[in-house]
Amino acid sequence: VKSAYVVGENGLFDELALRGIKGQGQYDTGSMQELEAEHFTDTGVDEIGAVVCGMQVKNLCYERLAKASVYARNKSRPFIGTNPDQAVPLGSKSGVLIPAGGAPLAYISYAAERQPDAVVGKPCVDLAHVLID
Repeated sequence: VKSAYVVGENGLFDELALRGIKGQGQYDTGSMQELEAEHFTDTGVDEIGAVVCGMQVKNLCYERLAKASVYARNKSRPFIGTNPDQAVPLGSKSGVLIPAGGAPLAYISYAAERQPDAVVGKPCVDLAHVLID
């Protein structure tokens, strides 16, 4: 895989780049109107080789979730999650839980009508095996 459509923060893009994978999607911050205006369609596996979904706090929007869902619907593309957590605490004292990395992953999975091929972040048995070896 040479490129991946990414839902996630800059660190995820950086990690993919270290592995020679070009992350795409960081500038998709619009709505359904932007998708319609650009006449969005699935570009094919040659241009977007995988979908990678992690936790994204800044600029998470309909356009990015929609594109990731369309790309993930193509089962010839690997669909990878990095964090299945449902919620994280908002600060150390508020007692409020907010959506975590599992929320966009669940959104994309539901819309794409498929589960991720792998979840490689915590908690992950496959990651544990890699770390032990």
